[in-house]
Amino acid sequence: MAQATEADKQAEAEKKAAANKADEKLAAENAEAEKKVQTEKAKVATDDSIYGKSGAALTMLFVIAVLLENAFAVIFEWRVFLAYFSVRGIKPIIMIAVSLAIVHGFDLDVVANLIAAFKSVKDKPPIEPAEITGLVSKVITALILAGGSAGINRIMHTLGIRNEFPEEAVVPKPPNKKAWIAVRVTGQAARAKGIQVKLKEIPADQVRNPPDPIAGVIGGHRAPISSLILRNTDRFPQNGGYTVTPGVVYEIRVDATDDNGAPLTALGQQYAFAEGAIVDFEVSTFESK
Repeated sequence: MAQATEADKQAEAEKKAAANKADEKLAAENAEAEKKVQTEKAKVATDDSIYGKSGAALTMLFVIAVLLENAFAVIFEWRVFLAYFSVRGIKPIIMIAVSLAIVHGFDLDVVANLIAAFKSVKDKPPIEPAEITGLVSKVITALILAGGSAGINRIMHTLGIRNEFPEEAVVPKPPNKKAWIAVRVTGQAARAKGIQVKLKEIPADQVRNPPDPIAGVIGGHRAPISSLILRNTDRFPQNGGYTVTPGVVYEIRVDATDDNGAPLTALGQQYAFAEGAIVDFEVSTFESK
């Protein structure tokens, strides 16, 4: 009986030792798990702080861009302004100049704020935007602001700060399932009098040899900068394009008169255009009728 009692005591001691060891292991695992949770929370808090600052800075820039767009709409939609200037040509110059003035005047360096937020390290003094602001960051901020609310909205969408943004055509293009044409009169031809661009749709039953549709034209020279800023008085239409229907055959002719009143003409052939085509015709000389 005495031997059995000693054996029971030894077994009980071993059982308790094993239980204590298991408890210690479980406590160590729990402590490690808690440490990981706290680390992840700290990381998330840091990320939230960075993205919170980014969102606040970009939202402020977005609001300012909207205010500028509405303020300058009075000028850009003014009839006199539209008569002399191309909005797409002169608007970027004006907006960049105004944006630079606002960034400098109000010390609005959003790029420096964003860089300071992302470069700040936990458990260390945060980097102040004033320490890294400079000409480069201010110019970039001004360019972003000049790009308008749509560009800032696109940045916020890319960063995941905003989920939706309207698509905006950066390059002008014809309406859906249509084509654009334009006629420019240059050189000696521009000296003619009473220049008229005439366009006539040819019925399908009157077309003997349908021309191949034109998808586009490759220009031989760059347009002068003045023509990109000012209205093009030697072009029809002055900016953009005249809408035509793809697959339809047109006769395009340019008529004018010389100094003596004698009739002149150019082009006069039949043309067809592909869907989405942008075609510029250039008339540099006239022929007598």
